[in-house]
Amino acid sequence: MSSYLLAETQDMGREMVIKTTRRQIADEIGMSIRTLQRCIDSFVEQGYIGLFHGKICLTAAQRQRLLTEMAEA
Repeated sequence: MSSYLLAETQDMGREMVIKTTRRQIADEIGMSIRTLQRCIDSFVEQGYIGLFHGKICLTAAQRQRLLTEMAEA
């Protein structure tokens, strides 16, 4: 999930809203929609992403935090 978010927001400015549907994201990364939703809920709780009208949004600071967390893992 982290890799997908980083790839989708690679050319972003301040804040990016991912307009891809959850079904499309789940198909792309090879997981069920239920599992994807659990990941999204977890990422929102941890502050890695936000939701704006049901769409996943990511600020530059959140993207940097994801990059840092992935580098440490």
